[in-house]
Amino acid sequence: MDADYPAKGSNLHAGRHLMLMCYDHHVETNDVDKFDAPRLRQMKLDHEKRFSSPDRAIRETLKDWTDIDQSSRIENLIALSRTLNWGLNTAELQELSSESRN
Repeated sequence: MDADYPAKGSNLHAGRHLMLMCYDHHVETNDVDKFDAPRLRQMKLDHEKRFSSPDRAIRETLKDWTDIDQSSRIENLIALSRTLNWGLNTAELQELSSESRN
């Protein structure tokens, strides 16, 4: 019997023996020469480590656009000023916008 195969009498359906995957990856990993038990076990551990903390997985995909995407137009600020009756003209709003970027 293969040493990597669960021992007789153990629960083959226990969580430690199962790995859920999409159909395409299921078919791909059926190649036992390429995906032996130790490799599958490592894949499962890597995946569980990455997704055991959802906030970490989300943080890995976030990008801070605040320094990259600098607005050069102030149309929204002008519209907001009109709506809220701030009484500021375009030049004053442009100056405020420039100051906030510094």
